[in-house]
Amino acid sequence: MLSSTQDGRHGYVGYVGYVGYVSVVLVAMGSNHHANDNLADARAMLTQLGHAVFTHLLVNPDYTATPSNPKPDYTNQCAIITLDTPISLCAFHQHIKDFERRQQRHDIKHKQQGKITIDIDVLAVQLASQDDILQKKHHAINRNVNNDNVNNDNVNTANDWLFIASRLPLKEHERHGVKELLEWCG
Repeated sequence: MLSSTQDGRHGYVGYVGYVGYVSVVLVAMGSNHHANDNLADARAMLTQLGHAVFTHLLVNPDYTATPSNPKPDYTNQCAIITLDTPISLCAFHQHIKDFERRQQRHDIKHKQQGKITIDIDVLAVQLASQDDILQKKHHAINRNVNNDNVNNDNVNTANDWLFIASRLPLKEHERHGVKELLEWCG
């Protein structure tokens, strides 16, 4: 899954614009309001999409807090999800944003109080292989579904990690999570 190069860097440098279908997604999650419950709900949602590996929980202070404006600590966690069925990055992103809304992520009262029920960010993806895309196309045709959005031009055969450019550089807790996942997943 994740691999290191000889110079100690990881084979995950890339830019994600339009990538087509993804088969593996690396996410960072955080909460500072009922964190254990909200992160448990997020883990359950993500495991419905495929096989997921989660890091340990990491509790750290909100770096924007000040003595005059204290804020609750954040509980953070990273995960790698190998999707049962490749989907577009846009569809995956929409799925997690819908989940955040159901968890009242954008509630005005919570926002005014600095409470974040759940925040899930895509850090990196691996593109679906040609076989994965063809299998999805075949499955869609068998169900008589219009599948014009499948694009076979964006296929990654090396399983490189493509990081979302706007997420770089990674935050400290995200680097910690990626390191933990590297150790576990080899």
